[in-house]
Amino acid sequence: MQSGIGGYREIFDFIQRSLFGRLGAMKISDVRLQKYDLKLVRPIIIKGHALENRTGLILSLIDSVGRTGYGEVAPLPFLHKETMDEAACCILRVRQTLLGRDIQNETALFTDPIEKQIDMDLPPSVSFGLEMALFDLSIQKTAGQGIFSGLKVPACGLTSADSEGLYTDLREMLERGFTTVKIKVGGNSIAEDANRIKTSREIVQNKINLRLDANRSWTLEEAVAFCGRIGSDRIEYIEEPVNRVCDQKAFVEKTGIPLALDETLLEKSLDSISGLGHVGAFVIKPGLAGGLRHTAELIDIARRNNIMSVLSSSFQSGLAIRALFLFAGAMGLSGVPAGLDTLKWFAEDGLAHRIPVVNGSVRLQHLLEQRPCFKQALLSDV
Repeated sequence: MQSGIGGYREIFDFIQRSLFGRLGAMKISDVRLQKYDLKLVRPIIIKGHALENRTGLILSLIDSVGRTGYGEVAPLPFLHKETMDEAACCILRVRQTLLGRDIQNETALFTDPIEKQIDMDLPPSVSFGLEMALFDLSIQKTAGQGIFSGLKVPACGLTSADSEGLYTDLREMLERGFTTVKIKVGGNSIAEDANRIKTSREIVQNKINLRLDANRSWTLEEAVAFCGRIGSDRIEYIEEPVNRVCDQKAFVEKTGIPLALDETLLEKSLDSISGLGHVGAFVIKPGLAGGLRHTAELIDIARRNNIMSVLSSSFQSGLAIRALFLFAGAMGLSGVPAGLDTLKWFAEDGLAHRIPVVNGSVRLQHLLEQRPCFKQALLSDV
């Protein structure tokens, strides 16, 4: 299901030629930081904690000719180990290292992780924000070298947790042309969850695929019982269905339903991820995975093992969502619905222009042409 170009080295060589081949000298002349605090339409539940607002940092890297590359640093409470204050302090330390640096040779984005390039340990949210800003500078300077022309990335619709909200969301997504949606399971009894999925199938009428996310809610026996009730029709995969990693392979063998890894990818080093024959998808959150470079390495592991890669958001603002759609296109994932339909949770976004999702997809050339413009009233200097 992954379109695009060859393996890990081929991908990076292509990006280097396309995005960095004509950079010339590019020095960072200024680094700026602003904070946002955005209200949510509905709370985000993270490990049993309800978040009413989403806070984060907008990082601006200004080069010597006045171009600005934007990054977003937004640790998600109860998922990231670093707090936002710690992330801000880290960026202020990095600032002195970046100022005046020629990043053409020293910081070619996809040659080494940003931590190695600046010889400093960075928390995942900061690595992501810095690499996102460099990526934004690069595609801005080269206008993407045409690699985004004609590309669209489909979005995977994110649904409400409660049944009535779920069914309303499904009907809306059907009308808007979505082909894939994500549904949370594991928060109710097995019978209740199974009935929700059966009703969801009836609503989407074989026009939408379902991705289920159990967040390790079940034992192996419970997961198998749930799958026995729903069958495999229209189920693209179940994300982290069992509460023990050692039971993942047995789950697939007993149910025949593809399994997706999310938390497991964050808990294991790249070298220790092996025996992936039972895995159907990697769900990768670059803001948690440690940046774009580490994300690209995971995509390469997936591609070499015939595993689908799904880019996903850790509930960042529209700025990061824009970058992740573009990154999905650069990584050859334009055929894979991305888990980036999270902005509906925001009462107001920091960007002045909402990202347009038309017929369930986002046109990348539009994102490239429309530079980020911020609602300054929602931002404050750090």
